[in-house]
Amino acid sequence: MLKRIIAGYCKSVNKQINLVFFLGTQSIALFVGISFYIQYSSYMMKSVEHKIADGIYAVENIIEANDILTLDEKSNLTEEYFAKWQKIKNIQEKFNLAYVYVLLYEKNQKFRFTYESGDDPRVVATPIKEDSFNFTYSPHVEENQRKGEPSGLQKVADTYFLIYDDAPKEALKAFETEKLVFADEFQDKYGNFRSGFYPLKQDGKIVGVIGVDCDISEIVLLRRGAVKTLLFILLAGLLFSFLVRYLIRRLVVIPIITLNDGARQIAEGNLNVNIKLDKQNELGQLAISFNQMSSNLKKSFDQIKEYNEQLEEKVAIRTNELQETLTSVQKLKMQQDGDYFLTSLLTNPLMQNRSKSKSVFIEFLLDQKKKFQFKNKEHHIGGDLCISGDLLFNRTSHTFFFNGDAMGKSMQGAGGALVMGSMINSILARSASRGKVISISVKDWLAETFTEIQRVMEAFDGTMLVSCVIGVINNDTGVMNYINAEHPFVILYRDNIGQFIEDSISAHKIGMPENDMEIREFVLLKGDMLFCGSDGKDDLVLSKEDGVRVINEDETLFLRVLEEVEGDLQRISAILQNYGELSDDFSIVKIEFIGKEAETRTEEKYPDLTNQCEIIVENIRKKNYLQAMKIIEKSNQSDALVKYYRALCLSRLGKHRESLDELNALDHEFKEQKQVLKLLAKVYRDLGMLEEAANYERRFAVLN
Repeated sequence: MLKRIIAGYCKSVNKQINLVFFLGTQSIALFVGISFYIQYSSYMMKSVEHKIADGIYAVENIIEANDILTLDEKSNLTEEYFAKWQKIKNIQEKFNLAYVYVLLYEKNQKFRFTYESGDDPRVVATPIKEDSFNFTYSPHVEENQRKGEPSGLQKVADTYFLIYDDAPKEALKAFETEKLVFADEFQDKYGNFRSGFYPLKQDGKIVGVIGVDCDISEIVLLRRGAVKTLLFILLAGLLFSFLVRYLIRRLVVIPIITLNDGARQIAEGNLNVNIKLDKQNELGQLAISFNQMSSNLKKSFDQIKEYNEQLEEKVAIRTNELQETLTSVQKLKMQQDGDYFLTSLLTNPLMQNRSKSKSVFIEFLLDQKKKFQFKNKEHHIGGDLCISGDLLFNRTSHTFFFNGDAMGKSMQGAGGALVMGSMINSILARSASRGKVISISVKDWLAETFTEIQRVMEAFDGTMLVSCVIGVINNDTGVMNYINAEHPFVILYRDNIGQFIEDSISAHKIGMPENDMEIREFVLLKGDMLFCGSDGKDDLVLSKEDGVRVINEDETLFLRVLEEVEGDLQRISAILQNYGELSDDFSIVKIEFIGKEAETRTEEKYPDLTNQCEIIVENIRKKNYLQAMKIIEKSNQSDALVKYYRALCLSRLGKHRESLDELNALDHEFKEQKQVLKLLAKVYRDLGMLEEAANYERRFAVLN
């Protein structure tokens, strides 16, 4: 409700400024006044409490509980009693207290006066008759004695030791808590007072309380004066706010209202408005800017009106110009795509997997970044290059492999790949034509090949640089000789673990001047897999932060992915892209050493299914899935076990859909076997069908 009232009132700048200054000045005045009032009152009341406490402690020092335990309205008082009363009276006067009294506790939470500074106890009684007294005032005991009046024992007035029927609750609280207790201020016909009570002890036991009353009438008057001062401050703040409001209205609000009226007229379409504001400050500058804006808008609208009259003609002219530009762009695009297409026609034949070895299996993965459309078909070009072939060294078969990355984007990289691919294919054709036997050693041949390529690439003066891994593998022994020219390290996958086989390069990029190289040797074991090519370290964009790309710098990421897919080349790219986006060409050459023994065995013909299954299982155990598939295809058997092995191999080779079709073809009884259920769960999970995978995992768990 309050918010709506304020919003309804403050619809203008003038009222908003009034409200702000009014609330501001009043808030400051209230804060200052109330703070002063609270601090002043607190200080005064603290001083009263200190005075009461000092009076109580002074009385406590002169009163002993034994002196009052037997006193009542019938008690005779001694000179010692009058002397102590006089001391109490002196304490009252010294500390400027209204009353000082000592109360003795009676039964039923009642108190009896024993000392009271307000009434003088030296009112003595002289006997007239038996059991009767005549009360006279004797200011001094010694004088009474000289006059022959009773002096040792005297009788006090009957009203002096009366029960204190309406004793304050704070007196009882002090008696019960054994602490100093202050009562709230109170008012009676004698004025305004503040009281304090303190327990009186005998041998550690509370027998009464000492009470003190302090007159605070002057403090009450001072507080009333402070309230008047506070009201005066508020009134002064109100007057000040009106004064400031008047000045701000003259200096700020009225010019703003004038500017607002002018802006409203301009918004309504009156572009002839001229704001007159005789000010030399920022508001005057703003008025000049408004007038200039109005003049410019008028000119612009006049031009727009003129332009609209000729719009149709200008649109037609502009449309023709844009159509011609678009046609030119399309021609250039078609010409560029044609160049791309021609380059792809030249480079694609150069990137062939020509290895026919049965003991060294070669597989390529190549994904060029640059994609383009030509004649309604998608093509791609890039700087990555994969080549393999067969060579014969001293009548021993060898497998040649090459994976390289020509520096540069699109056409520049493709040009480097074209030159590099042409040279390598030419060298292979020259070295292996018509079953030619190379008489030099593998290392010498590699050195000559590297030197020949290096000389050609040096001729480009650094404009064409290629990083690569080039190597030759003995098909019988698995001995590999290779050169790593500033390419990602070669990875060995053995016993389900990926690891680098090197920790440094053996040459700089091909094309670099004065490029020395080192030929390295590595021996492959049966079942080993090598991966040469991009490892995703420099080409994988993990994220973008404030427009800056975060590139993967963890070379072990590829190792983890390789172990996750169990060496399946076709799944590597998809898994890597779960971590980020590939920003460059991506290529890998996979080399699997099967060995001569496995090659010989696959050529055998097995007479019965039992022997075939043993060979299939042996190849699957060694991860020779392709060899196992060849045996299965040659067997021409439809046995359920063979179908299971075929599905297992297809799954390991990344052909999950074909593996699922093979498993679904099994009869129901065989599908309930534990190993089949486990394979079904894995295939469904690899296909992303998580619900079906979970179902088969539960059924497998039940059988376990």
